[in-house]
Amino acid sequence: MKTKTNSLKGIAAIAGAAVLYSFFGVLIRIQAQSFSNPGQVLARTAFALVVMLVIIAVKRNWRLPKSERLLIAVFGVVGTLYPLAITISTNHIPLINNFSVSP
Repeated sequence: MKTKTNSLKGIAAIAGAAVLYSFFGVLIRIQAQSFSNPGQVLARTAFALVVMLVIIAVKRNWRLPKSERLLIAVFGVVGTLYPLAITISTNHIPLINNFSVSP
């Protein structure tokens, strides 16, 4: 059943994600002063892993089906290639191009 509260939470979540994503290019440029490209990806991935582990610990649902363990491990390794490509491209193109809107 849809409620007004759930709709507002959904809108707030989408708006919050849009605001965070809009600053991603700037965040990459700021982190480039302290981290290498792989270092940035490692730091963000480690942060995401900690957040996910906290959420799993709070929900106390540590069980992972054996059939999905290999798939999740492969996705975890291969899934870092996309953020690495975005980080490298963001650091090598002019900043104004990061904010252009594509159709």
